[in-house]
Amino acid sequence: QQCALGPLVIDAALGASLYVGLPGTPNVKTAETLTATMRALVAKKLPIQWVSVPRPEAITYFEVQKSEHTLALVRGTAQTHVPCFMLDLGGEHGRFLALAHGPLVPHTGAIDATHFDMECKDEPFTHYLLH
Repeated sequence: QQCALGPLVIDAALGASLYVGLPGTPNVKTAETLTATMRALVAKKLPIQWVSVPRPEAITYFEVQKSEHTLALVRGTAQTHVPCFMLDLGGEHGRFLALAHGPLVPHTGAIDATHFDMECKDEPFTHYLLH
């Protein structure tokens, strides 16, 4: 399937954006759900914090998340702590961690919600696209 954000449509050549593989086959309902969820996160203006996570805790977190590429980076470092960005989603969702690679917006409200307007078309493409 081919996925697009806003006016941007990406084909097999792939463009300069973030591609996210999710379990299952991409479909319109999932794209609409992702769009609504991301827009709700933007509207909440949740703070995005820089945190220093102990390496063993980071390894456990990324193992549970099945984030193999991130896990390889964390395992490959000799640092005792790993710099991460944290977003506390609250409730059943808990916290979200990502490796920190530089400056980031202070809260989710600083993100342009139109970047999450996703759609899927009938093309052989198996990932969602985040612009």
